[in-house]
Amino acid sequence: MNEEKKTDNIKRNLNNDGLLKFKSSRISPLNELEYVQGLISSRQAVDHIKFDEKGGDKSEWDNAVLSIIRELKGGPNFYMNPIAQHLTLADKGLDLNSIKLEDFEEPIKDFIKQKASIFNLRATLMRHKDLFLRWGLFANQVFVHSDIPPREKEIIILRTAWLSQSEYEWEHHVVGSKRGNLFSDDVINRIKEGPNAEGWDNFESTLVLAVDELYTKNCMSDSTWKILSERYKTNQLIEILFIVGYYNLLALTMNTLGAQVESMYKNIPK
Repeated sequence: MNEEKKTDNIKRNLNNDGLLKFKSSRISPLNELEYVQGLISSRQAVDHIKFDEKGGDKSEWDNAVLSIIRELKGGPNFYMNPIAQHLTLADKGLDLNSIKLEDFEEPIKDFIKQKASIFNLRATLMRHKDLFLRWGLFANQVFVHSDIPPREKEIIILRTAWLSQSEYEWEHHVVGSKRGNLFSDDVINRIKEGPNAEGWDNFESTLVLAVDELYTKNCMSDSTWKILSERYKTNQLIEILFIVGYYNLLALTMNTLGAQVESMYKNIPK
């Protein structure tokens, strides 16, 4: 089978940025109502977990386990509460557990179209429930709970997304970094150009170089490690490796599945 035929089979081309773009998904995400029902079911499931936060003396490991359980219990609500607010259910004396979702189909679709920024990602991975729950914990650790400063973390993520040619990952994090006022278009362009682009300070240039080394060689050089270790603590150095690894994994997953970028991201000016 020649290379042209292989490319046709996975139905991919390049968008204007040179990132992989797919005509269709290989695995379709859950539809809007199935997605919300999945959130409801997962919340009902984790509500069965019993744990004692007020027990006696706890080790650091006990606290880490409790943190994971709290994460599992809180995850569904994080996504469900905005939907319930959008539907103004509290004003009607209702909640998502008690309503017939079909009666709210259009407003739910409207909410997801306008607000649910990672709908296709979550709604696709929900098709593998065991993996979905474990993925959510890992995702929150590397993105939400990371000790890497937000600007530097987004540089790492965006460089990984660029090298991985992940349109889905790139578009989401470009928009997120702009909303968070983390950096300008000039910095985003430097991320595309790489560690030798004009305008980086020495540390950020080294940070981009670290991503390149990890992506291309599966190892960071001694010289790069030395520069990063002058600023970062041990846990931060470990986190860099997992952030690059996680977002590379996510990129190859969404690239292979052909995840479609949601319309709310397509319509945002670059």
